[in-house]
Amino acid sequence: VWESSRSRTASRRAVLFEWEPGETDAAFELTRQRAEDDGSFLWSRRSNDGALGLPPALAVRAEGAERIRAFLAQQPGPHGDPKDAPSSAGSAGGEATMQETTEPVHRALGSAERGLSFGSLSLTRDLLDSSPQGFWRRVAPWLSVGADRPRPSQGGPVPARVNGQRVLGQLRARGFAKVRGLLPHGPGSCALCPELLAAGIAALRRHGAHPVWILAFDEAWELLHILQERVFAALEAANVSGGQNIGTALTRPILWTTSELPAPLEGEGQFSSLVSELRETFETRKTTEVSWRKEQLLKLKETLLAFQDDIVEAIMADMGRPRAEILVGEWAFVIAELDMSLKNLANWTSPTKIAQPLLQQPGHSALLPMPKGVMLIISPWNYPIGLSLAGVVAAIAAGNCMIVKPSEMAPHSAKVVERILQTLDQEAVRVVLGGQDETTELLKLRFDHILFTGSVNVGKIVMRAAAEHLTPVTLELGGKSPVIIDESADLATLGNRLLWGKFMNCGQTCIGVDYVIVVESMREKVVAILKETLLSFYGQDPHASTSFGRVINERHWDRLQGLLESNHGGQAWSPEGGTAAIRSERFIPPTLIENPEVDSRLMKEEIFGPLLPIITVKSVDDAIKFVNARERPLALYVFSKNSQTVDKVLQNTTSGGCCVNDTLYHFVNPHLPFGGVGHSGMGSYHGYAGFKEFSHLKPVVSWSCSG
Repeated sequence: VWESSRSRTASRRAVLFEWEPGETDAAFELTRQRAEDDGSFLWSRRSNDGALGLPPALAVRAEGAERIRAFLAQQPGPHGDPKDAPSSAGSAGGEATMQETTEPVHRALGSAERGLSFGSLSLTRDLLDSSPQGFWRRVAPWLSVGADRPRPSQGGPVPARVNGQRVLGQLRARGFAKVRGLLPHGPGSCALCPELLAAGIAALRRHGAHPVWILAFDEAWELLHILQERVFAALEAANVSGGQNIGTALTRPILWTTSELPAPLEGEGQFSSLVSELRETFETRKTTEVSWRKEQLLKLKETLLAFQDDIVEAIMADMGRPRAEILVGEWAFVIAELDMSLKNLANWTSPTKIAQPLLQQPGHSALLPMPKGVMLIISPWNYPIGLSLAGVVAAIAAGNCMIVKPSEMAPHSAKVVERILQTLDQEAVRVVLGGQDETTELLKLRFDHILFTGSVNVGKIVMRAAAEHLTPVTLELGGKSPVIIDESADLATLGNRLLWGKFMNCGQTCIGVDYVIVVESMREKVVAILKETLLSFYGQDPHASTSFGRVINERHWDRLQGLLESNHGGQAWSPEGGTAAIRSERFIPPTLIENPEVDSRLMKEEIFGPLLPIITVKSVDDAIKFVNARERPLALYVFSKNSQTVDKVLQNTTSGGCCVNDTLYHFVNPHLPFGGVGHSGMGSYHGYAGFKEFSHLKPVVSWSCSG
């Protein structure tokens, strides 16, 4: 009886029965069938292994052992009672006997020469090429070293339960440059010597292979863990580096079976199998069909219409935002994206004709939009549902499979994202919940494109991880987005439009207004209109207003209070008599800060909260110099009725996007690409821009067959 500490369940126990080869084939097959019928079957080795010196054997679950004993006791023949049967080593006269052992299985399986039998084996490592094939022939004579995918040798079939392409896809997704398949000659089970396998692993380790992984295609995966223990013991005996920690040194576990592959794998990226399944789906090419894309987009729209109240409730729970703001910022613009994609999908997916030079006639050229493959979409907490689903719309329209990773900082919203996307094709669209650890594991894997929305610092981490696989990225990062106000600005509309762009979502908007630059002659008027407008928005006590949200968590509250209380040198104003900041409620009142020091933290760091610095300059030229002396922002806003001033600002500054005499609205126009530049990001999406971003536009030249 044995218990495997490496099993995925806490405990697995089994009893092993062995027969002498010869005249017991019928009894063995009957017993095996009985074990399968009552659900206790684990593993068996038929008598055709006798040529290798291996007796027939049957392993059953411990709870079914008594039923097998009773069955054997009722069978006619010389097998006898299992409890009283002599060992196979002691049987005589060719008489067929059977033994049952309650020894540990690794001992019950016999000597190293006897080994362990199973259907087939794949050993994966690019440095396998460094070892002569002859060595592996000595390890197990039945091994056939293939190139790139498992295939039978000498006519032997691959077991029907094994999808070799899927298995190898999963292994490649774990980062292996090359995968080798090792399969038996012909049908039937086969034997392996753990000591020789251990020597082979040791040789690979000496060549620098780390880790060495072995994948066994076998349903009786419990027994393979015993082989693993024997290999570890043999490695220790061979004095391979690592000593008793050899399992760690080899990156545990070194043995996996097909039944384990879909499960998270410790230490090597728990989402490898998920990515592999999505890649397998993509290889079927079903996501490239326009009909599939339309079906998924229509289903997503239908779900969004049904989930309107769920979306509002989740974001209210996470951030305390008002219903109208949620519907505009999280729901309506995704509906607009869906409508545009559905309307134009047939046109977008059609080849675009390209001019063919005269010297290349007869023929024609075209750009053929092709999906990139498997995408990773990492969405932020500030617009947790809208920014998750906008990326999904573009990815589906382009025909990709994807994993969506919502932010853990908005947990209610993340759950709603999961529920919404579970209504789509789960073979192509999956959601991973969790925090930094899960994101880190995902970033270890190879994707065909990554869309990340978040901070500059995390964007750098994402880009470094993507570089390991040369994965293209779309980064929507943010920065300090300014407003420039000249002397011709319309004060009647400026207050509402500017403050809406600042205090929507409590100032936690990537394209939100970060600070104001106003020419000196307009400072007093602008400050006065902003104070008046702020009071009209939220009243004397914004804490009591149902239109003013909250900071996402206490850590960000601490950061914002630190900015406010830092030595910024400015004059802060918030509504008199209103509630002061409350950490436990994550409340910070909307605050205007006049003329802070330009080298203060307040003016160097992205604020991302309800604090609005106001800088005074002498001219629009000075405002342009101020903006250009800093990193390129995600958005820039200019308020002016002077077209020359507007042109000057637009032509002499660089930003991800712009609005003239308003804020934020360039984001919600699905016909405009949305993206950053420099530190504010790279790439763009929304509408057709998103379709192109997540597609590969393949150039195709077709020549006429005629001379």
